[in-house]
Amino acid sequence: MSAAYYIAALCIIAAGIYTVRRYRQNPTSAMRAFAATLFLLAAAFVVLANATRPVIDGIVHLHPFARWVGNTLTIAAGASLNVVLSYFARRPSDPPPPTRRYALAVTASFIAMGICVLGTPDSDDFVDVYATDTSVTAYLLIYLASIGAVMTVAFISGIRYARDNHGLMRAAMTFVATGAAFGIAYSLYKLGVVVARHQGHQLGTESIIGPALGIAAALLITIGSTLGSWAPATAAAIRRRMLYRQLAPLHTALAEAFPEIKLDVRVSSRRYRLDRRVTEIGDGLVRLRPWSDRAALSAQAADLYQDHDLPVVQAMIVTAALRARAAGIPPADPSFNWLNSSSTVPTNLEGEAAHLAGISRAFTSLPADTRLPEVTVNA
Repeated sequence: MSAAYYIAALCIIAAGIYTVRRYRQNPTSAMRAFAATLFLLAAAFVVLANATRPVIDGIVHLHPFARWVGNTLTIAAGASLNVVLSYFARRPSDPPPPTRRYALAVTASFIAMGICVLGTPDSDDFVDVYATDTSVTAYLLIYLASIGAVMTVAFISGIRYARDNHGLMRAAMTFVATGAAFGIAYSLYKLGVVVARHQGHQLGTESIIGPALGIAAALLITIGSTLGSWAPATAAAIRRRMLYRQLAPLHTALAEAFPEIKLDVRVSSRRYRLDRRVTEIGDGLVRLRPWSDRAALSAQAADLYQDHDLPVVQAMIVTAALRARAAGIPPADPSFNWLNSSSTVPTNLEGEAAHLAGISRAFTSLPADTRLPEVTVNA
């Protein structure tokens, strides 16, 4: 189970690092609390892992110090999450988020739990070994009550905010509310285990169900908390990658005709590579205008725009112009910019990339031996 804890911690840390980048762009109290939530949660999973606890306890020579700290970090992460949700879910008439009250509650739980168990031997099966120990029972009840309380508040806030919003933010808060529900289920399950052990019953599932509920709660809350930022960024990155690949056929054809359009620069940024490919295609189309303008006039005279979509007609024009140039037909003075003659052609860079990708797809789909008399360029 330690491996599962570490994997969950890595996922949450990655989300926390991403949040820190956003915090530098928007340094608000809500973003600070948001980053704190994720790093506290990740630290809790690292500290509570079975492989980590003995190491920490051996360093400080105090048992069960690691369990005490890890459980407190979990409570603190839940309280910090509620501060974040308070900023987003509160209405103008609502009071400010009770940050100080949450801090006092976490501190009180920290002290009370420490008084109950510090100095007692630790065990992997904490509930089983100390089921009849009053101080350990008190520790567990304080911890479970604190987690249950913060998760209940998070669940209510998440549902409230999801109801007041739509689209991506509704989905994000639904994830948060679902994660909080798993947190509540974790508290209730652990409480049931404590009661069962005091009654002399062993469920035999504590080492699996408890951690599984806790990990599910943490990951769902992490996904919901970051969904509003990383989902659009991921979708944009995927779209840029697709556009870059779709532009390849048109770019290759123009680069073969005009090698000088290619910049001898190697970069890893997908955004920059897409921008550069759009620019190079634009440069190639400008160089092709002495042949393509006459093809465009022929296409316009043949009324091809009535029978085909705009990218298809423009792909026909590029094909005819490239063939005319390759056949040695002399160029003519450009008469008009056929590519931007339509009001439907976008002016922003991403829109231009999407439009050129449409031309490139149509360019690829034209049979190699196609001859279109209506767009053939004559000398």
